[in-house]
Order: sequence, then structure tokens, then C-alpha cells
Amino acid sequence: MMNREWSAAEVLQNTPWLKRMNAQGNDVYIRPAEQERHGLVLVDDLSEFDLDDMKAEGREPALIVETSPKNYQAWVKVAQDAPAGHRGVIARKLAREYDADPASADSRHYGRLAGFTNRKDKHTTRTGYQPWVLLRESKGKTATAGPELMQQAGQVLDSIKRQQERTARLAEITAPRSVRRYRRSAVDDYRSEMAGLVKRFGDDLSKCDFIAAMKLASKGREPDEIAKAMAEASPAIMERKAGHEADYIKRTVQKVMELPQVQEARAELAKQTQKQRSRGPDLSM
Repeated sequence: MMNREWSAAEVLQNTPWLKRMNAQGNDVYIRPAEQERHGLVLVDDLSEFDLDDMKAEGREPALIVETSPKNYQAWVKVAQDAPAGHRGVIARKLAREYDADPASADSRHYGRLAGFTNRKDKHTTRTGYQPWVLLRESKGKTATAGPELMQQAGQVLDSIKRQQERTARLAEITAPRSVRRYRRSAVDDYRSEMAGLVKRFGDDLSKCDFIAAMKLASKGREPDEIAKAMAEASPAIMERKAGHEADYIKRTVQKVMELPQVQEARAELAKQTQKQRSRGPDLSM
């Protein structure tokens, strides 16, 4: 497949060459340039009934192309500028909703360029001709449901991100100690504690959080260190405590620091530290 990146004017200037290539058996496709900011999503392999449903349901195409008799591609404009991730999610959603071609449902797929013939063998007529790719509608308007589709795509992407973070955190917790950093931070200690707790208590992650925080506090970690470790290493905390994770962390750390056994352990540590200081530095080898 030969690729060319042209402006609209350059496409028109090179029409004779495109016609020649098409006559030689090559299909001609088009898509927005990679660096172009746009909100166009391709939906492929649609019927007239699908197009009617799309229009009735607020997914009105900005452009409709008939790629072969009674078979259509639609470019749906969901926003003036939509990130590639959002376009990909929306393309897959529309393909599912209208039973379109899932193989064409991505953020960078090519559509057929009207004005040229469809060279697929299955469309060749008995007399040896190929059907013309025809422009049927070109309104260029943003779909009524565009803002809603963008919002839904954002929610899907956020969910995927949270799942990836949860997977990464669980992988870090269960990773062999040999692959972890030598110098241990509060986050390292937290992950180390959680590794055993998750095996013991399973999905009761709030209980795991509390016990891990209690152990860190008993070892002398400060409240802000424990809070930071929880925020960074507690599995799926953004998903489990959505919207109030900071309050959850604050309350957990506060309860832990008020435990008598934690206060006793910290007092004993402070006493040992004071004794060591009073002895002076240890110069033995």
C-alpha cells in the first residue's frame, strides 16, 4: 500500500495520477492526516437501515459514502477535536451498536475516497465492471450525541487506566524481593506487608490497608509517610474509594496512630533511639 500525506488542494492536483492508479487495479482510500486535529470516526459496512437508525439515535454521519451497491461507510463527527484514544473507543462502540465491521473500528482507519471504483473482485459485474464509490451525503455537522459519546469514551479510558494501575500495583506487591530496590522506602515497606496480607485476606483490601499501615506505624514510620505509601501502593484504591480516597487514607492513618499497641511500639523505638544516642557513635569495625 502506497501512502501519501496531502492537503485537500494536493489531492485535487493529483487526481489524474489517482485515476491512473485506480484504473490499474488499485483501490483509493483516504483518512485525516495524523497530525490533523479532528473528531471524525469511521463506521464501515452499513446498510441503509443502519444509517436511518444512526440518524434517529443522534449519531448522524457528517459524511456518507456508498462503497458498493447498498453498502455504506459513514464518518461520524463526535467533536471538533477528539483525542485518538477517544476516537478508538467510540469507533468500537458504534461498530457494536450497528453491527458494522469491527476490523475497521479504530482511530486511524482508512475509508474509501468517492469518485473512484471499488476494485474488490467480489464486486466485479458480469460484464467486468467495478462499482463506483459514490458520495451520498456531506453535511459535515457534529452528531447530536457527540458530547455524550465523548463523555462515555472518557469514562471507559479512565476505567482502563484504573485497571492497569491496579494490575501494576498487584504485580509490584507479588514481585520477588530480589527484583525490588535495595533501599527501602515507606512504599517498599507497604508493598512488602501487603504481599503477605493479600494472600491471607484476599479481596478484603481495606483490612489489608489497615494492618499494613499499623505495621508501618509500629516500625516508626511517620503518618505522612504511611499516607503517601497507601496512596501510591494500595491496590485499586482509586477504584475502591473513588472520590473520597484522601479521606479514607486520612481516617485509616489516624485510627492506626491512636492504637495503644502502636503507641507502645513507637514509644519503645523512641526509647531505644535515645539510648543509642546517649552512648555516642559506634566506631567498632
